[in-house]
Amino acid sequence: VQPRKEVCRNHATSTTNFSLQNTFKSQTQLEYLDLSHNGFEKIQPTFFNNLGRLLWLNISNNAITEMSGRNFARNSLLRVLHMNHNRITRLDSNSFRGMRFMRRLYFSDNQITDVGRGTFRAVNRYVTLMIDIYKVTTLDETTSFPRYSRYQALVFSLL
Repeated sequence: VQPRKEVCRNHATSTTNFSLQNTFKSQTQLEYLDLSHNGFEKIQPTFFNNLGRLLWLNISNNAITEMSGRNFARNSLLRVLHMNHNRITRLDSNSFRGMRFMRRLYFSDNQITDVGRGTFRAVNRYVTLMIDIYKVTTLDETTSFPRYSRYQALVFSLL
């Protein structure tokens, strides 16, 4: 059985768009989803709830300013998350709750100034994390990245 892939470029500004929300309601077997270059400013907390088999997600090159732990609460199988080139300013302690299979997190070219205490605690596997920290004003390396030795690669951009 071939994995189900979907690319969606509709230039919507929000996932509250009724037709977009319903597009994925019945796609419960979807494993790969590319929602890059859509102009999203916000992802509704329940938008990905029906996509429990999702393994790879690209929501880069949008205008997303925030993410909540509820955004991916039912996507525990997610392994790769691309969120580069957005306007995210904060990663809170619940951002990655339940993502025990996460392998790659990409957050380059955002406006992150705050990485919450224990943000990456829920990521239990060896993971590659790419994040620009040159704008970060709040970062506690002992609590934001607990047990840092388990990370496969931490790539921080300081420029």
